[in-house]
Amino acid sequence: MKRTIFAGVLILIMGMSVKSQTFNDIYQKSIPDNPKINYPFLREADVVWSKFIYRVIDLREKINQPLYYPLRPMPDGRKNLMGILLD
Repeated sequence: MKRTIFAGVLILIMGMSVKSQTFNDIYQKSIPDNPKINYPFLREADVVWSKFIYRVIDLREKINQPLYYPLRPMPDGRKNLMGILLD
């Protein structure tokens, strides 16, 4: 009984110490934010090669469910794929 109480208290103490740690001073950004590069306008005559790829997305598969749901637009702005394409 004493061991379980001791283990529970130890877990609580360890959990509290993890929440209080901050890593802002340890980790720094290794890649700084670079400014956007403005490229010149690309004309259709400048394109040497292009390719269109058409895919059929099966929305019944579980991995594709976020593209199908929600059926109606949500108050937080979420829409399904067809709603975004038709807007």
